[in-house]
Formats: sequence, C-alpha cells, structure tokens
Amino acid sequence: MLPYDKSVRLLGVFAFLTAFCEALSFYAASLYAYALTGSVLAVSVVMTATAIAETVGAVLGGTLADRLDRRLVAALGGLAGTLLLASLVLGADVVVLTAVMVLAVIAVSPIRPVIGAALPNLVIEGDLRFANGYVQALRNAALTLAPVAAGLGVGIVGARGIFGIAAASLLLSVFVLAGVRGRFGGADRAASESPLAGFAVIRRDRVLGAVVIAGALSWLAAAYCSIADLPLAIHELGAGETGYGLLVAAWGVGTTLGAIAARRAMAAAGVERAFVVSLFVEGVAIALVAAAPTIALAALAFVAGGIMGGIGVTADQVLVQERVADGVRGRVRAANDAIMAAAYALSLGIGGFVVTALGARGTYLVGGLGVIGAAVVGMWALQRPTADRAVA
Repeated sequence: MLPYDKSVRLLGVFAFLTAFCEALSFYAASLYAYALTGSVLAVSVVMTATAIAETVGAVLGGTLADRLDRRLVAALGGLAGTLLLASLVLGADVVVLTAVMVLAVIAVSPIRPVIGAALPNLVIEGDLRFANGYVQALRNAALTLAPVAAGLGVGIVGARGIFGIAAASLLLSVFVLAGVRGRFGGADRAASESPLAGFAVIRRDRVLGAVVIAGALSWLAAAYCSIADLPLAIHELGAGETGYGLLVAAWGVGTTLGAIAARRAMAAAGVERAFVVSLFVEGVAIALVAAAPTIALAALAFVAGGIMGGIGVTADQVLVQERVADGVRGRVRAANDAIMAAAYALSLGIGGFVVTALGARGTYLVGGLGVIGAAVVGMWALQRPTADRAVA
C-alpha cells in the first residue's frame, strides 16, 4: 500500500535515491582508498574524516533547511554533491579522495533534515506515521542494496566507476525532487536564528531528550558490534564471506520491514513506548546473536533486531515531527542526527579494542546488554513529570 499523497510517494523515491548515493559512495571510498594504498589505516582515515564531516554537516544542513527554501537548498546540495562525486571518476590520490568526500558530505548535508522537516507539510490526505514508515522503508532498502551493488559493481566498473553510479543516482534524485508538489516550508524568520537551536529544543523537551539519550547510549553500546560481524561469520560460525554478506543483508531487510510495521506499532503502543520497547527488544536480539550456533539462527536474530531498529528510527522521526514547530524542525532533526553520529563514531573508535578483548560473541553479548540498558534509561526518563512540548 502506498501513501495517498503523490508528493509523499515522490519524496520517498527521493529519499531512496539519495540514501543509495550516500551508502554507495561510502563503500566506493573505502574500496578506492584500499586500492590506492593497500592500507587499512588509509581506509580508516577516509572513513573517520567522512564521519566527522557528517557530524559537522548535520548542524550546518539543519540550519540551511530551516533558514532557506527547503526544496531549493536540497536541490542545490544534490547538484553540488553530484559534481564532486563525478570528479572522482577521473581518479584521485588518497588526500584528494578524502577532501572530496568531506566536501560532498557537507554539500548534501541539508537533504536528510529537509526530508524530515518537510514531510509533515506534504501529508495532506494521508497519515503522517504511515508516510514516515514508507519513506524510512525506502531509505533502509537503499542502504541494504548499496553494499550489494558496490560488491557487484567493483568487479565490473571498478571503484571509480561506482562513484559515477552514485553521482548518477544523486542527479536523478534532483529531478525527482523537482516533481514533488506542495509546501516544503523553511525560510521562517520568526524562529530562533541560532544554528544550535535544535540542541536547545531537545534539552528542554522531556520526551525528545529521553529519546535522544536512549538512542545515543544504544549507538555507543552496540555500534562496535558491526566490527564483530566479519569474525563472527568467518571464525565463529564458519560461514565465510558469504555468511558475512548474509548477516549484513539480514539486518537491512529487518530495518526495511520494521519501518513498514512502525505505523501499527505506534498505533498499538503509542510513539514513545514503541520507541523504547523496540529498543529493548533490539538489545535482546543483539545479545542472542552471541549464542547463535549457526549462521541461519544468527541471521534470524539480525532480522529481528533490524525490525526493532526500523520501528525505533521511524518512531524517532515521528516524535520530532509531531512535537516541534516547522521553523526549527530541520535543526532539531539535524541535532538528533549529529548526536547519534558522534556516538556512532566514538563506538567505532573503541570497537577494535572491545572485539580484541571480548571476541565476537562476547562483543554481541555486551553490546546487546548495553542496548537493553539504554532502553531502560529511556523508559525511566519518560516516566518523569511531563514537560510542555518544545515547539521552538
């Protein structure tokens, strides 16, 4: 079933294409850096620089999404990103590669805040929660397909050719965006001018604060589990690189299904409870991976955890949209993303030490228990006396 509003359907396609470009260029940068240098350290430097750019870009992108016309700023960001990624098709050394990736990430940084902030304005006949699930499902599907496309494409067109595919996807998204009819919002001079206004809103709003704290703690506790995916599949379960690919795909399939199921979960439990309960069950699923005797059961746990993750991410989007006024919504979305990106980067930074110390199975057990703890913190924070909605 598709959303009633054509504009929402097209915005979902826009989200799919931009997410596909985002993930595909990320994998292309990793493959190209390794091809240029043969060094894992070089890959790490490129990825760390990209992660830092995403954190900084989130604040900048959210500000632009609120202060300027949202449709225009997303289109210009898409065009700039297209030119930057297309330039890598011609080749570059690792320094230029890093610089171009950083600039491309910053260029497209308004796109995610624009999608999150504009969506409530485009839902006319349909249901906002269903619209969020639809858009998030398409985004998750793109993030699932991108590594498959990168793995297949590198043998056909090479790493540089993958940058060309990513650029083409981003350029196509700009044309799709041009077809979206409706009011995107933005350019609201009545709201706070501060680029950091989103952080202030989160701090004042009890519900948003609780969700952000729980979400950040869960990223910090379990993002490093992704480092354990490969040794788990190869050494613990004896499934080789194919098993590793199965685990990555299983999580992506789960997140896509979870986004689709999110509307019913939110309707049954309420948005806030859907978030914390899904986070709790996600932690249980991650912890169960530690005990999986076969790759099939591990993949099943990945699907279950991914479903819960998809519900949680969608509920998080809805909370921001329902609790925050249009004039500051892009910056709140961006502040949320920046906090999660920082927690993710920090978790990956300690991940190598955790996996070395605990092994793959121990890493999943500790990570899952950490996510469960984050959910409990979120439940406790939501039980505090209700605060007024932080609309500005």
